[in-house]
Amino acid sequence: IEGMVRKNIELGIVMQKEKFLGYVKLHDLYQKNDKNLKYFIKQSLVFKPLDSIALALSMMKEKNEFIAVVVEEKPIGILLANEILSRLI
Repeated sequence: IEGMVRKNIELGIVMQKEKFLGYVKLHDLYQKNDKNLKYFIKQSLVFKPLDSIALALSMMKEKNEFIAVVVEEKPIGILLANEILSRLI
């Protein structure tokens, strides 16, 4: 947690070897820091590299998600709704 605060990181991606498990938010870790990290992992939508941006944004809006992961054989990136929208506008 201290490292996230020091580097101003609000969101962490959780991996086990090369498998994407989800993400955690810094403020969740602060509130209940006596528990194991696995209790705070949130799932996100998963897309393939060739999926359309329109599909990704539509599904993210429908599910009220601000983050998604891009997976080929292993995770290769993340999508943040606000970043996509800012680049499209």
